[in-house]
Amino acid sequence: MLNEVRNKKKSINIEMKPNKGLEKKNVEKIVNEIKNFSLDNVFFSSFNLESCITLKEHLPQALCGFLNHDFSKITLNDTIDICKRYDFFSCGTDFESFSESIGNELSSNDILVTVYSGKNITIEEAQNLWKNNVTSVFVDDPTEYKNYY
Repeated sequence: MLNEVRNKKKSINIEMKPNKGLEKKNVEKIVNEIKNFSLDNVFFSSFNLESCITLKEHLPQALCGFLNHDFSKITLNDTIDICKRYDFFSCGTDFESFSESIGNELSSNDILVTVYSGKNITIEEAQNLWKNNVTSVFVDDPTEYKNYY
């Protein structure tokens, strides 16, 4: 996959999935796999804070985003502090948790905002998100977006 990304001059987001008790080992395997590739078009993300921190320890120059779908567990202010402390360039949240105030707060703290959903995000929903400081929208079916661009 990394060869395809490089050859086609595309970007890729590698989501580091949490595997209880194996988070550090997973990140170390990922780091080992990408060591011969440029990080220019590679981004990382995870809901697991330990995975994000471990990645930054191994690859401080890597772009890593922290995913938070429940601001009642890790508050918005704590999320902002975490992103700043560990130099995470973005924060992702799910469509249902996103609000204009979350977008404004993250953006005003120089943290890029990404939004994902368990269902596909329509182009109309994406346009509304983009108006509210969302930088990137993750979709399952990009067909509708081809016509938009």
